[in-house]
Amino acid sequence: MIYAKCVRSSQMTKNSEEFYQRQSEKYKVYCKGEITKSDVDNLYCVPLNFIYNCLKHGDLMAIIEVENSNINYPNASSHLSYQIATTEQKVLDVIDLYTKEGIDFVFNNVDNVELVHSDYVQWLSEDLQKYFKKRLSA
Repeated sequence: MIYAKCVRSSQMTKNSEEFYQRQSEKYKVYCKGEITKSDVDNLYCVPLNFIYNCLKHGDLMAIIEVENSNINYPNASSHLSYQIATTEQKVLDVIDLYTKEGIDFVFNNVDNVELVHSDYVQWLSEDLQKYFKKRLSA
């Protein structure tokens, strides 16, 4: 199972040097290949099938390294009992959720389309909403 989190574009850094320079900012910053740290368990991530429930937290999807990746995606109505809170998160990749490629990534990695949630899909453009619904009904 892939875990991910939504982050704002402003929280993403272009390289390691910028990542380390911005460590003192109020909101945590992220960089592909780097580990974001917190003093408390407030760095959340959710199973990939819930990522479109989290669009209110950002437009980019950071793929987070999580050890229990062999577990199946949950068939549940809420992500709350499946989210993980940690003090460290390593970002493996970053994908724009507001693109067909972002939608494809989710559907191609969650084997059962019935498990993909869509609570904030209305935040996408009309064309992307149609594309998401097309993938959901496939």
